[in-house]
Amino acid sequence: PIPCVPWQSQTSGQYQRRVHGIMKLFLLALLASTALAQQAGSITGHSFRVGLRTREFDLFTPSSWAGPLSPARALVIDIHGYTSSPVGQRLSSRSNTLADRPNFQWAVAYPRGLKASFNAGACCGQSSSSSVDDVRFFRELVGEISSLGVTIDTNNVFAMGMSNGAMMSQRLSCEGADFIRAVGSNAGRRSFGGDFRTCTTNNRSSEWLVE
Repeated sequence: PIPCVPWQSQTSGQYQRRVHGIMKLFLLALLASTALAQQAGSITGHSFRVGLRTREFDLFTPSSWAGPLSPARALVIDIHGYTSSPVGQRLSSRSNTLADRPNFQWAVAYPRGLKASFNAGACCGQSSSSSVDDVRFFRELVGEISSLGVTIDTNNVFAMGMSNGAMMSQRLSCEGADFIRAVGSNAGRRSFGGDFRTCTTNNRSSEWLVE
């Protein structure tokens, strides 16, 4: 245990030992919580063809699922930021921890952007400059997950993301409104082109924005 010493009476050495002790406890708690989160459910890596490109994603399924015999469940597509990855997004958002709770039980897909980027319009990276059809990628991603034997409720498919992933989820709220029910975005401003300019509230998915 770390002794409780009044702040004003601590020597420099006592202060450093106290800080180191607190940091050690914090890191141990963080590692323990991460280990528990990783033990729940199953994470598998997959790839499939979209046009001429091979696209990749990680898929989380809750620990209580029984494969194709499970009832249809919601799907959350959690999109990483520019230069990040599915693993980075999973560790940042920890969506699988929430999805594995008894009152949720969702599947979560973590797609990988080409060259660590998604084409959200004016942003970002090679996906934007090469006009990669990422809307098509996400549309076909839902069908690919269903083909794996995961029973998805196609009326409850959601998208969320961080930074470039937030921008991509916002683009999906318009151009993917036929298969995306709602989106949530964090730290990403609208950066669209194409069909988004003609998108209206009548043909868009619901959005929850955190700037």
